[in-house]
Amino acid sequence: MANKITVKKIKDIKSLNDLHENRILDGQQEPWNKAVIVFTQDNFTKEYTEEERSYLVGFEYNKFFRTGVLGSGLFGACLDGTDECLRLNNSYYPYWKVESVYTCEVVEDGQ
Repeated sequence: MANKITVKKIKDIKSLNDLHENRILDGQQEPWNKAVIVFTQDNFTKEYTEEERSYLVGFEYNKFFRTGVLGSGLFGACLDGTDECLRLNNSYYPYWKVESVYTCEVVEDGQ
């Protein structure tokens, strides 16, 4: 059985590029550590829920969000638990359209 990931939305972000810029330029607030990327339904040939099109990414483990490092890996885990570590920058992004992006925190069971 898949381990679903439950998240609490903190802040909507305009785009994946803005998420990258927010980490670098946002000196007034705590920098984000985790975010969710939701891909649009029209990227798929069959119907999927928003949860099935949503991937949790973390700043700490993704070179995609870091400047001055070798590599640009963007790895994410599907919120429905089906993909635990999918390389999004090779598989989907930048080829697929992004519906929304938001920073979040992971909610543990029972909270």
